[in-house]
Amino acid sequence: MNKENLEKEISSPNDKKICTRCLCTKKKEDFFRSRGNNPQYEYSTCNKCYKGRKNVQKEIDPISRKKTKLEATLSAPVLTISSQKNINSNHINLELNDSSQHENHNIIEDDQYNNNVDDTDGLLYGLDEVQELISKQFQDAEDLNEPVKLAFEIELDSRLIGLIECNFQEFQDLCDLKTIKKNFQQLVNVLLLPLEYGSGYYWEVREIHLITKKKKFTGCVTAYLGCTQQEDREWKRPENLPPKRRSEARAPINRYACMGNVILTIDPQHQRVLIQGSHLQAHEHPQYRRVIFPAAAKQWIQNNVEYHLHNSELYRRLQHHNLIDAQIHTKEQVYYWATVFSKQTYIFNLKNQLLSTKEYLEKQQYFKIIYYLENDFVKALGFTTPLLNNIGITNLKEIVVDSTFKTNQERFELFAVNANCGGYGMPVAYLYLLTCDGEAEAYNDPKNQINTRVQVLCKFFTNLRNEGLLPAFVLLDKDAGEISAIEEAWSWTTNLQLCYWHLEHAISRRLKDKKSKSSGYSKNKAMEAYQQFDFINSSWIPNNGTGSLCPDDKIKEIINMIKRHANMHPLIPVVGYLWINWYNKKDWKLFARSAYSSAISMARTTMITESHWRVLKYNYKYNYNRPRLDRLTQILVEQLVPDCDLKLTQYCTNRTFPAWWQTFKKDWNKAMNTNIESGMDERYHIDATNWICSCPAYSHNPYFLCKHLVAKKNILPTFMETARRHDYPLVFFGTDKIPSICQENDPWKRTVIEDDFTNQSRSSSSNLRNVALIESNSTADEMEVKLAHYKKVFDFALMLYKREKDNVHFVKSFDTLMKPAVKAVEECKKKLDAQTQQSTWKASKNGKLSFWLR
Repeated sequence: MNKENLEKEISSPNDKKICTRCLCTKKKEDFFRSRGNNPQYEYSTCNKCYKGRKNVQKEIDPISRKKTKLEATLSAPVLTISSQKNINSNHINLELNDSSQHENHNIIEDDQYNNNVDDTDGLLYGLDEVQELISKQFQDAEDLNEPVKLAFEIELDSRLIGLIECNFQEFQDLCDLKTIKKNFQQLVNVLLLPLEYGSGYYWEVREIHLITKKKKFTGCVTAYLGCTQQEDREWKRPENLPPKRRSEARAPINRYACMGNVILTIDPQHQRVLIQGSHLQAHEHPQYRRVIFPAAAKQWIQNNVEYHLHNSELYRRLQHHNLIDAQIHTKEQVYYWATVFSKQTYIFNLKNQLLSTKEYLEKQQYFKIIYYLENDFVKALGFTTPLLNNIGITNLKEIVVDSTFKTNQERFELFAVNANCGGYGMPVAYLYLLTCDGEAEAYNDPKNQINTRVQVLCKFFTNLRNEGLLPAFVLLDKDAGEISAIEEAWSWTTNLQLCYWHLEHAISRRLKDKKSKSSGYSKNKAMEAYQQFDFINSSWIPNNGTGSLCPDDKIKEIINMIKRHANMHPLIPVVGYLWINWYNKKDWKLFARSAYSSAISMARTTMITESHWRVLKYNYKYNYNRPRLDRLTQILVEQLVPDCDLKLTQYCTNRTFPAWWQTFKKDWNKAMNTNIESGMDERYHIDATNWICSCPAYSHNPYFLCKHLVAKKNILPTFMETARRHDYPLVFFGTDKIPSICQENDPWKRTVIEDDFTNQSRSSSSNLRNVALIESNSTADEMEVKLAHYKKVFDFALMLYKREKDNVHFVKSFDTLMKPAVKAVEECKKKLDAQTQQSTWKASKNGKLSFWLR
């Protein structure tokens, strides 16, 4: 074979083509002829067949014309439709940019339409017969291991024609292709059902074309369908692109070279549809679309979304009502639809979550907004709950205030005001608070008059006071902002009590610090201490050198000393720290219960509110890590507060024990079974009437119990006849209903408080706000400097890495240095993307940085 013939043989497969009409192999140039503005358009039929057909063409409808070549072409292969990768079967190319695109991609000229012909068996079937017909053909083909070929015609019911709802004369100018295709799409969706049920495969609509004759719409449409499991539909993820969703990490469905194609030629004027198709290879029937969530299950979820069922409970209910199949539908699907329908109940403003929360609260009964502010520096929203009135605002003598983070995606700090009701924390008010970094010029704007955290807290607590809340005791942690705001809001009359746990934790941590700095105990402080306690040497100043503040063997002794509030000889050198931070006159009243001698608080810690946060985060919002602010509010309003109200009702009607009762009874029984040495009545002062004893065990017991009082009372108390009080008697036994504090011992009854604060208080508050403002500005400036520095350093590091990418030793050392930083940042991203609640107290082994995310 010479070189010329070899080149001819090699090039022949690409230069030749098979005519779809005469099935002859001809040169490609025999298939080119003019179409519209394109003089060299490549057709599927040769020019000879086209001319011969054009000469004998008659003016009959397109469907009848196709039936004339039944026997000659029944065995001819069906035209394969070129499919596009990554086509979403739910989105059809309906919108076109210009008229030229309309003509090239969405309109089939009548001569081209006539060239894509396969013929039928000459019978006219009804739509109800299609499923059985297709099922038989596919079953026979599978039994014989042969390809499936479809070619039959069905008659459309007039009701199906009504789906199209178009006047053909109205669309002769092709001005509204989108409307035409949308109408025909409804009809195609109906025709898909018997096709899918009969074949056992799923088919997607790939293209819908209009059939025209001389640029006039004939009223006929051709729809091209493809098997969803064709191998050309497979999408492969690039190796450098990681999966973004969990579904992408699952095994994909199997793909096959089945070349499954179906052509639907719809002629609504003659109420006929010509169905042509082929499926070359039988394969496993698809299962993935069976996971579509049932409409009945969606409706059930929507009807019951107000009950806020947990996902597992919701899933079980749907199973019980036979609305879902456990082998098909997952809890994630149930969770998704529950989320979709619940959003409709609380989102009132998609962009501004604080405003959405405000609008949601305004629609809730018995919830009252008492403070709302949005400016360049702070955003805040405070509101009271129905529990404030249910408990009785005049009965609230002890409240616990605390805040928490990691509750919402906007990073608002959440404050709670809990009433102490029998040891149960009842939330009577909440506050959302967020501080922002505004521009320096914005301070002059009148709307930014309130621009610090302390100012917002002061306004919130002042509004609570205006609602009538006058507590005798407020328990809180060691937060200077909260302390200042509460003191100013309640006119320095209410008694502030620091949490014992926070007190012990702060002192213990400082005393154990091996790199402690100077205590700040100067000559002036020494003289101030001497004036109050003359046994302190005013000339003694501790050494300001760094090192351990206190010997290890003295730490426990000092902690116990502070708990006893006893005057003991100062231990060197810790006395300076204790005086500066705890034992001076200003701070003494914050942690010493003896600071107010007429009454005593029942609670010693803020654990009531800490428990409240735990219940909120892990019982109600565990599956909502940082939800929207309005979603968090809905959880509080519709779930947590109603449950607290139920607990309050049960407590007030004696249907549940007080929270302290079990421990109280245990300590009582233990004291009752303890032997008492003779002569104890003379050694200690025991007063069962006022319920006081001078023994050491009495002062350390949270319920004021000791074996001496229990032995003297000699009863077995019941919870309905036992009441704890703020003043004498500290524990009352009897059926009489008495207030928890006498009026003469209530600080709000003993002191006349003016609504207008004194000049001194205003001056101190103004100074406090100025100091806070200066500190806030300096901190913001410092953060901006650090941010710019970090950006510069990291950009330079990446530039070095790019430059030295071929330097193996540099790359290896760089990767080693960056590994912990990258790991920490990835852990932060993981926490932010997590669905469940992030831990509040304990950081994970590799999540120390992510633990501090708000």
